[in-house]
Amino acid sequence: MTVEIAIKFQNQIYAPTLGLLNELIAHPLVMDPDSNSLLHRFEGLCLHAHHFEERNKVPVKNNQKLEDIANSIKHIRSRGRQVTLESFGAWEFKHGLFRFISHGIEARWEDGATTDAIECLLGRVNALNRKIQANLPDLKVGESVYGFYDWAFAYHLPLVSVATLSHRIRIMERTETGNYR
Repeated sequence: MTVEIAIKFQNQIYAPTLGLLNELIAHPLVMDPDSNSLLHRFEGLCLHAHHFEERNKVPVKNNQKLEDIANSIKHIRSRGRQVTLESFGAWEFKHGLFRFISHGIEARWEDGATTDAIECLLGRVNALNRKIQANLPDLKVGESVYGFYDWAFAYHLPLVSVATLSHRIRIMERTETGNYR
């Protein structure tokens, strides 16, 4: 692939996605689940990543879940398999203490199926990275560096979510294998 395409990819998709991933773990925030700046940035990145291959003639394997998400965003949820997106905050619970893990975004199809929308985006970004041989590290979802507290707390920042009428939270427990449930 050309150097120009690799630079476009790094500036337009990779770096903004890395920035979003860092913001998702930076602070426990109270955010409206379907209207906040992190969710809207995610939507823009999904559209851009989905259409990058056709604009730059970089064919990658089809990611049907990301395509459904992008089409639902682009066509204002009026065509194809309909997907809604909701953000949530996740806290780990262990021995009576809470630790902020990260914010997440869940994709929900009309039939009730759900998936981690951020993982869908990262799948496309990492596939593009390999296809155009940009030689950047694969992106992955991280965790905050917050410690455990005897209460779960979150901050409200009006610049992220102006009006928060509700907030989705998940209380997670780490399994013996290191995964969360």
